[in-house]
Amino acid sequence: MNALTASVADSTHLLAVLLAVAATFSTAVGSLFVRLGTDEGRASDGVLVVIGVNVLVLLPVVAVVYYPNYGLTPVSLVSFAAAGVLGTMLGRAFKYTAIERIGASRAAPILGSWALLSTVLGVLVLDETLTPIHGVAVLLVVGGVSAIAWETSRENPDDLPRRELLVGLLVPVAGALAYGSEPVFARFGLEAGTPAPVGLVVKATAAGLGFFAYLRFSGLLPTRTTLGSGHLR
Repeated sequence: MNALTASVADSTHLLAVLLAVAATFSTAVGSLFVRLGTDEGRASDGVLVVIGVNVLVLLPVVAVVYYPNYGLTPVSLVSFAAAGVLGTMLGRAFKYTAIERIGASRAAPILGSWALLSTVLGVLVLDETLTPIHGVAVLLVVGGVSAIAWETSRENPDDLPRRELLVGLLVPVAGALAYGSEPVFARFGLEAGTPAPVGLVVKATAAGLGFFAYLRFSGLLPTRTTLGSGHLR
C-alpha cells in the first residue's frame, strides 16, 4: 500500500511539473503573438481581446460541465476576483505594455521573476517551505533578471531616452509583482473548495469587467473599425 501511495504521489508530481512546463511554453508563444499584435496596435486593445477570448472559451464549458453546483463561496469568489484583477488584468496590462516598449525577448525574462515574489509570499502567507534547491533557483532568477536589465540599459538598441528606457524596464517589474501576487489569492480560492476551471472563469470575468470599465472611463475603448483590424485578429 505504501509503495502504491508513493507511486501515485510521484506520478501526480510529474504531471504537475509537465503542466507547469506546458504553461511556460504556452506563455512564451503567447508573448510572441502579443509582440506581433502590438507592433501595429495598442497594448490595451490586446489585453481586452485576450481577456474576452478567455471568457468566451471558458464560460460555456464551465457552465455546462459544473452545472448546477459550481462550488463557489464568498471567500473563493472574492479571492479569484482579486487574482483576476491582479494577474489577468494588471499583470497582462503591464506585460503587453512592456513587450510593446522593450520587446518580448527582454520583457519576458523580467516578467518571469514573478516566481520570486510568489515564493516569498508562499513562505510568509501560506506557510510553504523553501528548500535549498528552490532557494538556488530563485537566486538564479534574480541574477537572470539583473543581467537582462543591465544588458538592455547598456545596449539601448532603440536609442530611447534614459527616462523612457527606465520606464520600459520598470513596467515588466510591475507586471512581475502583479503576477506574483495572483497565485496567493488563487490558493485561498482553491482551498475554499472551488474547482480550478470555475475559478478561472471568475478571474477572467472580473478582469474583463474591470478592464472594460477602465477603458470606458479613459475613453480608450476600441472602435468597431479597430476591432476589425489585422493586428487584433
